[in-house]
Amino acid sequence: MKNENGIACESGKYNNFTGVIMWGKTEGAVENACFKLEEFPFMFVVFYSGVWENGVWDNGYLYGGTWHDGIWRSGVWKGGIWEAGDWEEGLDSRGELHLDSPNLWEEQK
Repeated sequence: MKNENGIACESGKYNNFTGVIMWGKTEGAVENACFKLEEFPFMFVVFYSGVWENGVWDNGYLYGGTWHDGIWRSGVWKGGIWEAGDWEEGLDSRGELHLDSPNLWEEQK
């Protein structure tokens, strides 16, 4: 498990990481984050906790943490706190497609 600060650009697990994730089409600043960078069958992020400060999320699973701001292009929202940002599409924990932010979903209320 890697707990370095700086740039996360290699597959593997990261713990209490503060810096920038650069993985596939996902690029964003995070703080105190725990996540995995997976590369099979394609490059995606599995985010468990911490703060997504800003950037572009393009594929992966978000299980927890705080989404402070940024652009969510696609992925699966399993949980967490949505504060602000732009949303293009995402799946909820039931597999339903949404085109709005998760704080507006019925299951999140």
